[in-house]
Amino acid sequence: MSGSLQLEQSPAFQRRSAQWQRAGWIAMGLFVVAGAVGLLGHGPLSRTTAHDEASALHVEYARLTRVGSLAAMLVQGPTRVSGSARIQLQISSDSLDRNLIRSIMPTPVAVFKTQDRYVFEFISIPSSSSTVVRFELQTLRPGPNTFDVSFGSNGGLRLRQWVLP
Repeated sequence: MSGSLQLEQSPAFQRRSAQWQRAGWIAMGLFVVAGAVGLLGHGPLSRTTAHDEASALHVEYARLTRVGSLAAMLVQGPTRVSGSARIQLQISSDSLDRNLIRSIMPTPVAVFKTQDRYVFEFISIPSSSSTVVRFELQTLRPGPNTFDVSFGSNGGLRLRQWVLP
């Protein structure tokens, strides 16, 4: 018995379906590439550096991180500020309140909070060419985060970070 099956064909529907399928594949490909280069977490584009030549301040930090992950922030600055034997590193308090400080190397000799900043005081080492402080921070909340960082009262940097859920 030979029979034929009658099916309705809709070329317009098939064309739209193929276009949506192609768009889906392109979106998935872009998502994979974004993850590989660090736009979704760790990767070459997730870390950055900022400089302030006037105050000799250099900061390396995670531009993009995730809630709960550890991220290092390296702050490098002058060995002496205003001829003092102590160096004060200041970071805006609202940004540090969004993070949990897991460690600070070297350990500060004093830490205190002013109205809008945390001040970390370190002993100056005259023989070194610069002071390097490493913070290990664990992010607590998603969203944008802005750090204001300075050594003493000399200039400073504004760092922007995005915390993913």
